[in-house]
Amino acid sequence: MIQRIQTIWLLVTAVLFGLEYWPELSFASTMSPGEGVFADSLLKTSEDSVLSGASLTSALMALIAVFLYKNRESQLIVAALSGLIQAVAFIGWGFYLVYKSGLFQQFRADFALYSGMAGIFVNWLATRAIRKDAALVKSMDRLR
Repeated sequence: MIQRIQTIWLLVTAVLFGLEYWPELSFASTMSPGEGVFADSLLKTSEDSVLSGASLTSALMALIAVFLYKNRESQLIVAALSGLIQAVAFIGWGFYLVYKSGLFQQFRADFALYSGMAGIFVNWLATRAIRKDAALVKSMDRLR
C-alpha cells in the first residue's frame, strides 16, 4: 500500500484539501471590505458552506482512495471525483463569490486557494500513477 507512489500522492492530496478548511487560513482577500462573506475583506473557506463541504468531502474521498488499492478502477474513480469536486467548488464557486461581491478587481488569492490548486495538481499526479499501475497490471496479465 505505502510502497506505491499514488498512495503518497493521495495522502498529500488529502492533507492539502484538509488544510483549506483550517479556520485561520483565508481563501481570498480584497483591499476594501465588501458585503456578505467579504464584510471583513477576507473570504475564509469555513465561512461558506459550499467551500467547506467541498474541501472536507474532497479530503475524505482522497483518504478513502488510499485504502481502495486492491480495486484500481474504484480508486481511480474516487480520486478523480475528489479532484473534480475540488476544481468545480474552488475554482467555480470561489470565483463566483468574488465576482458576485463586485470586488473582482481587488481580488487577491490567499493560502487556501493555493493549497487547493496544489491539491488538484497532486491529485492529478495520483490519478496518473493509478492509471499507469492499472496498465502495468493489465500487461502482466496478458503475459501469463
